[in-house]
Amino acid sequence: MNFTPGPWTWDKEEGAIVAGTPEKGKIIAHPEVYTRKESEANINLITAAPDMYAALKESRDLQLIVLDTFALDAATGQSLVDLINNTRQALAKAEGRK
Repeated sequence: MNFTPGPWTWDKEEGAIVAGTPEKGKIIAHPEVYTRKESEANINLITAAPDMYAALKESRDLQLIVLDTFALDAATGQSLVDLINNTRQALAKAEGRK
């Protein structure tokens, strides 16, 4: 992945999301200003993105282990396959492959 590694934080002074700390960060984005509540929610989501990406990759790996290791009933197995496919699609989108 070639995105700027986290952590991503909010720099109030710059009004920007930065990689690293506000004092030594690299600007990632200047979010549009919506309502204060919307802006805060967008900032929270964007700054969590690197952590969520890493967690989703770990989750995918564990999902595959569970599918290969355990005997699951048909419904549970299908639910897990659907989850794996959704996880793959989300990762592909984050990686610019879809």
